[in-house]
Amino acid sequence: MPNAQAGRIADTTGICVGASTNTACVGAWNLGNVQVDLIRVLDGSVFDATFNETTGVYGSMTVGDSFVSNVYNDTSNTSLMAKLSGKVWPIGEPTGIKAVNNDPSVNNGKPANCLINTAYLAGFYLDSATPKPVVCSSPFQSHKRFKVALQPATVDGVTSGDGKPVDLVFNAAFCGAPSPDEKVSSRPKHRRIPARV
Repeated sequence: MPNAQAGRIADTTGICVGASTNTACVGAWNLGNVQVDLIRVLDGSVFDATFNETTGVYGSMTVGDSFVSNVYNDTSNTSLMAKLSGKVWPIGEPTGIKAVNNDPSVNNGKPANCLINTAYLAGFYLDSATPKPVVCSSPFQSHKRFKVALQPATVDGVTSGDGKPVDLVFNAAFCGAPSPDEKVSSRPKHRRIPARV
């Protein structure tokens, strides 16, 4: 398979500096088919469904509160395909996926670009004076993985095969023509990356 590509996933943007800002890192994951809900630890209820996908601003969270990013089949949000979650607050914050590009601290041939959880390093969580997010070069077992729970709609009506794909769509910075094996959407600056999870 050739190494040519249409571009790379756009950098994550956002303030990403701690609890007082309530601003998640956004920009890489296109949230057009995603609804982010904040979940209260006390009773499991959705207490805020107004996550701002452009700015990353979210409602006030307390220790143990969590979030779920509901991934739908398309922008109409009619068929729930997957739920993506990350670490509870203050270890993590919405949305569950961010992009890190050109991490200068990687070594031993590991990738400098990665899709990674929206978690923070031990001792530097969101409730600390100096929060530090995980990056590609963060240590082993530092909450870098994100988890995707497939929902019944991925297999509804499927009698054989892999089931229906879950579309995770990322914003891309185009750097040339796509290779023949890439799927590019008709929307400018977006590449569809269908994930069979």
